[in-house]
Amino acid sequence: MGEVLASLEIGDIVEVRWLDASEALQGLPKSDREYDTPVVSLGYFLGVKGSRTKHIVIAKEIVLDVEFHYNCIPLGMIEHIRLVSRGQVRKTTIRKMVSRLESTPLKRLKKGRRAGWLKL
Repeated sequence: MGEVLASLEIGDIVEVRWLDASEALQGLPKSDREYDTPVVSLGYFLGVKGSRTKHIVIAKEIVLDVEFHYNCIPLGMIEHIRLVSRGQVRKTTIRKMVSRLESTPLKRLKKGRRAGWLKL
């Protein structure tokens, strides 16, 4: 994973296979395998961020160059990263997304009805 992550460029389309947290709604499962929650996320690589633990940040959706939906995945939860494609989104859009992520206080990223969305 480290080699692929180090080779990524901002804006690359990546497939991230990772294990998500889950909430038990019934009794505790008997099998250890049932605790794993595998997820596959596909999106535009925006960088690695985080102070207490590092996260890969991807934009999962870009809506009319007006807003985007991002996902922050802890590196320790990632099983595999695959580069899908390079250069499929305009560089100006990528620059705006990265700038918006960097200029938004962490409090605003975590809270709100529209958590995970930012205007460009």
